Amino acid sequence: MKEGTSSFREKVKKIYSKHHIIRPFIKLAYTAYLLLGLVVTKKNPVGYIRNYDSLRGMNFFTDIEDRLGGYPYEHASYEQIITFYSKAGYSLAHGLQVRSI
Repeated sequence: MKEGTSSFREKVKKIYSKHHIIRPFIKLAYTAYLLLGLVVTKKNPVGYIRNYDSLRGMNFFTDIEDRLGGYPYEHASYEQIITFYSKAGYSLAHGLQVRSI
């Protein structure tokens, strides 16, 4: 499974939240996974971590904690977003084209 899929994230978050004793190992594995991804894509991991605050607005390691244990986002499909805002009285502007991925 890809890291970005909501089902994968859901499973990781449940395991991380439920099993306190293995949290450090999960954090270590996840951090290694992210850093390996940077190396594979030929990005400098040290520079990435050093500049992370300016890129994302928070500390790299704090963001890992949020990704593993928190819900800093809520997954929603294109249709769910349109329905939500339509019920609130909003509509798409003329000429705006949005395609689902």
